[in-house]
Amino acid sequence: MQRLIAFVSLLLLLNGAAFTKDLGQLPHKNFTHRDYLGHFQNWAIVQDSRDIMYFGNNSGVIEYDGSNWRTISINNAVARSLDVDLMG
Repeated sequence: MQRLIAFVSLLLLLNGAAFTKDLGQLPHKNFTHRDYLGHFQNWAIVQDSRDIMYFGNNSGVIEYDGSNWRTISINNAVARSLDVDLMG
């Protein structure tokens, strides 16, 4: 009987640990350079007023709207810094 109680207690403890593992963490998804078809090194990140994300990358500027990736060419230059015009 003691073994059964210990086993059930262990199951409850492990189930509780699995339940609280993600508690308080924001949902996230990691992307690799294979997802956005650009260079693996990113230098800057900004978000505009429409919630579109821009990444300064060795391949140019990469835009992400939440579902689609697009590379904005800047004449084969590396984008090492970005800024957003909040007045426009």
